[in-house]
Amino acid sequence: MIQPTIEELNSLSINQKAEKMLLVIGVTPDPQSLFCVQLALWAIEKALVEVDESVAETTSAMLAWKPVRIVNFFLTRESDVNSVFESCETTETPHELAYQVLEIIESRMMIHFPWYFSVE
Repeated sequence: MIQPTIEELNSLSINQKAEKMLLVIGVTPDPQSLFCVQLALWAIEKALVEVDESVAETTSAMLAWKPVRIVNFFLTRESDVNSVFESCETTETPHELAYQVLEIIESRMMIHFPWYFSVE
């Protein structure tokens, strides 16, 4: 099985869109991590979105994840990586795209890490 590269993941339409939006807001995209994650972190850092601390921590940690782990995080049996981000296609602003990406990250966390959201 061929392992994906970060370059291949950043060539996906979601990341190409995020890269353009990062440039619009004056942030230089780092090709070593997912552009959509960088945009999501920008929105968190600028307090443009409100997310649970665990979502912020996971999003930040994703900068260091290997590409195969990123793909495994976003994949489901019913979909591929592109279809996971379909809701992002209609976004028009960096804030909207960041919000949608964070919503997707949170929904994937509920599947992979359900204890994050359990009542203590």
